[in-house]
Amino acid sequence: MNKLFRQIIALDQNKTFSKLKAGREDVAQSTRMNNEMAQQNQSGPPVKHSPVMVAKKPGRNERVKILNLQNGETKEMKFKQAEVLISTGAWQIVN
Repeated sequence: MNKLFRQIIALDQNKTFSKLKAGREDVAQSTRMNNEMAQQNQSGPPVKHSPVMVAKKPGRNERVKILNLQNGETKEMKFKQAEVLISTGAWQIVN
């Protein structure tokens, strides 16, 4: 009985190992294919991206001149007060 049990376990282990070997070969093959595809998709040197430049926004308490686009009127006030007028679209900051 003990001998029969060992033979069954040995057969089961052989099947399991054969499945593992096939799985490893499949993984290796797919890895090679992925590497080949990656090399084909790369065309030339890598692209360098320039940093994004953002216009400097005045501080809350800085005084700014704003221009009314409808009638040409100009005002000088703190940015925190002018921000509301600028957001409506009728006013614009003048340098």
